[in-house]
Amino acid sequence: MNVDESLEFFGLKKNYTKEDLKHRFHELAKKYHPDSSEFTSAYIFLEVLKHKEILENNLIHHTPKELKSDYEIYKEAKKIENDSIRIYFQKRSLNHNLTSPDFDYEIELKKNLSESKFLYEKLISEFPNSIWVTDAKDSIQSLSIWLR
Repeated sequence: MNVDESLEFFGLKKNYTKEDLKHRFHELAKKYHPDSSEFTSAYIFLEVLKHKEILENNLIHHTPKELKSDYEIYKEAKKIENDSIRIYFQKRSLNHNLTSPDFDYEIELKKNLSESKFLYEKLISEFPNSIWVTDAKDSIQSLSIWLR
């Protein structure tokens, strides 16, 4: 599953908001929950939950923020980096069938880490004298292992 598939499943546009996701999730949950609908199987409801998680993660990592200071940029880049790696290992530990195409966590990880790298590069170019530049450069070097 990827973001585009989840957007299609939820019937949302690429510029959806947290409120759009919440509203649509409630509609789909009400429609497909096995205890409150004509559907007695939990399969579709579990699909709703999977797609919701993908869309929530997409919002977290791709909601534009006005980052003005060197520290704000550094802090956001570090947060994305740490959260992405943590989520990657959590998902891998929950899924024992790592050959399934539905569980291609490396693609999601690389996408998120690329955003983190972009922010580190932005920090270096916009604030070359910042105290965070050395760590940003070290982080880019470390990310290169994941982004091969």
